[in-house]
Amino acid sequence: MNWVGLATLIKREVGRFFSVYRQTVLPGLITSALYIAIFGYTLEQRISEIQGIPYTLFILPGLIMMNTLTNATANTSSSMLQMKLLQQLPDLLTAPLSGLEISLAYIIGGAVRGMVNGILVLLLGVLLIGMPVTDP
Repeated sequence: MNWVGLATLIKREVGRFFSVYRQTVLPGLITSALYIAIFGYTLEQRISEIQGIPYTLFILPGLIMMNTLTNATANTSSSMLQMKLLQQLPDLLTAPLSGLEISLAYIIGGAVRGMVNGILVLLLGVLLIGMPVTDP
């Protein structure tokens, strides 16, 4: 396994989405804030509690997972599409990396973006709703 090549490709992927954070990080936060405002606060007037949990707290874990999975998938697919459109895919395929190493780098890059967005939505939930974070 080419660890240097793998680390370089992961660094490029993570650096790519951090360099355009206005397009990769902020939209997820805005979307989640709108979901909380529209669905959370509006529907909470009609649906007060579900199994003893306030409605906004009930939907927040789903919003976190939705944001995490959407961003993780979007990172990998947009990166591959961008490389194809810029005709950089042949350069990647001629690099001394196996298919497994290339796949791992893109998967890890997507997972990092998903986790960053998920943690930020969790912090948004703590700020907007006052979601308690407890250790079971």
